[in-house]
Amino acid sequence: MRLSVFIVSRGRLTYLKGCCESVATALPDDSEVVVVINGVCPGVADFLADFNHPKFRWAQIPRESSSSVRNRAFAECRGEVVYFLDDDVIVPEGIFEAALRVFDDDPAVAVVGGVNLTPPLSPILETCFGAVMTSWFAAPMIRQRYFAPTAETLPANQHNIILCNLACRRSVVTKEFYFPEGLVCNQENLFVYLLNSAGAKAVLSRDVYLYHYRRKTLRAFFEQTASYGCGRFQQTCVEWRSCHVLYLAPPAALLCFAGLLLTGQFSLLMSLVGLYAALALIAAVSSETVRVLGILPIISIIPLTALVHLAYGYGWLRGIWALAWRQFRGQRQASPELLLGRG
Repeated sequence: MRLSVFIVSRGRLTYLKGCCESVATALPDDSEVVVVINGVCPGVADFLADFNHPKFRWAQIPRESSSSVRNRAFAECRGEVVYFLDDDVIVPEGIFEAALRVFDDDPAVAVVGGVNLTPPLSPILETCFGAVMTSWFAAPMIRQRYFAPTAETLPANQHNIILCNLACRRSVVTKEFYFPEGLVCNQENLFVYLLNSAGAKAVLSRDVYLYHYRRKTLRAFFEQTASYGCGRFQQTCVEWRSCHVLYLAPPAALLCFAGLLLTGQFSLLMSLVGLYAALALIAAVSSETVRVLGILPIISIIPLTALVHLAYGYGWLRGIWALAWRQFRGQRQASPELLLGRG
């Protein structure tokens, strides 16, 4: 079999329905879809049973970590290429053929990634959440995940690959490269980093794009971004060479601003805030994705940029605190719940 599409459902039934319908429309002939229901997800099994598409098969499992459930794909999928999707995406027709062409054109390619775009007609807040991630100031290392590249293909690495839109050649992935356990997120970043380090080739394709629903509230967006920061800290603990210095900037800046505030350096603090706002505005105007939204959304990108940095820095510091607490308690391994402050 040529292609296996692997989807993990976490109970977001409304999103899953749209995802499955779009995938069914876009499937090439020699393909299958495997949906794994991770834990108790009311209504999902009933929907999949009624959906009853000949190329779909599904299973419900006891709750597992996101890494464990995705690693099932390498054993249970039958396709030469495994295509990972989140359950809250919509795929356009032609996406799977485009990914397969990249693999066919270059046998050395092990991983093909694509961008995730904000769905058209999304509410303005969700549109701004997607737009701020295209800013070179808000997300300098990962911004390529959120807008279509100008080149047909680009070299890919852990920074511009995202798990909601990732295809890999199954024959290349052995157990030493499986998605690592114990990370709250960033599993795909370490996965691609390890493959790249072993000499495997990864590319980002302009034609391999999909639409990914954004978080609906500021709180949900903050929590998502904080989990990215925590996951990056965990990834750094596992493999420090995978960390770029720019990932250290948000937690360092958060500590710096807190220090100025606590020591009463208000004039310097306000000067830095003004400089920060200017850089955020310049970066927003520089992004075509932001620029087309209009003046009010452009201005809103300034506080959203601050929210991204605040949440990411908080996630890093939360991870550091959890690690220190683990060492104090003598625990051998911190759970994701502890690292997110839920343990």
